[in-house]
Amino acid sequence: MAVLRRSKLSDLCSLTPTPKATFGSDLVILWTLALVIHVPQLLAAQRKIVLSVHELLDNNLGNYLVRFFVAPFSFPVQAASYAVKAWLVGAGVGAERIFVAYPVIEGQPVSPRPLCAESLNIAVVGRVNGTKGHSEVARAFRTYLAHKQQWRLSLYGSPYVSQRKELDELLEEIKDDSRIRYRGERPFGEIAQEVDAVASFPQKPESFGLVPLEGWFHGLRSVGWRWGGAAEVLRIVGGLDCERPQDAEARLVSISCALEELSCGRGVPATEQHVLPHFSRERRKQNTREMLEAAGLPRIE
Repeated sequence: MAVLRRSKLSDLCSLTPTPKATFGSDLVILWTLALVIHVPQLLAAQRKIVLSVHELLDNNLGNYLVRFFVAPFSFPVQAASYAVKAWLVGAGVGAERIFVAYPVIEGQPVSPRPLCAESLNIAVVGRVNGTKGHSEVARAFRTYLAHKQQWRLSLYGSPYVSQRKELDELLEEIKDDSRIRYRGERPFGEIAQEVDAVASFPQKPESFGLVPLEGWFHGLRSVGWRWGGAAEVLRIVGGLDCERPQDAEARLVSISCALEELSCGRGVPATEQHVLPHFSRERRKQNTREMLEAAGLPRIE
């Protein structure tokens, strides 16, 4: 078995030969959508393929890659969420080929803490790249939640070197509101000691809701858009979700209303008995068995 990993879609600009590591392999796992450019060569060499899709790229590039390098063939596809599966099906991939696999949670979740509505502290966690919702939540906080003087908004994450401009713009936007703080990169366990809830309001749909899941594991409440893979996780962990309006100003209103609802006691974290079966090792193993069998490999016990 060979596993090919690549994360940058920009690598598609330079067509590279199929790596030598695949030459003697019975099975090649393509780990990210960018690697589908190797599909024709691998199939011509009679290699069995499994594709793992961690992206939700419902745009021209993403749909092109799926329609030309995935949809015409029969190899199995592992999707990060049902939202990713729906996108792949919409781009022409047969639903019977797609296996949804959530990550595995291990360890003991933290019990939810009581919520103090008067001094609510909300966190936005993610790469500071202009799409994770830091700025939009900050604008909602500064406009429609200006009367909540005891509330706090903590912004976590850092930019890549090429995204420093996004961080500078964020710092400029929040500099006049002492309730909003940029906290940089922090381990989630440390974040959980400082805040009451995590907010997931990205500008693009996410393939999976890692932030609300980690928030639940650390005893936090969660709130976000009813959109993409994050919405699936919000439903599982007992988070509060809301529709994402098209209008920018309406989005600020929707965010502020959702945060106020959260402060009133909605979005109570679900129990371990409800959440953990969705992210169990046994469930992941069963998914992997079915996927490898679909690839034409012997059953693995």
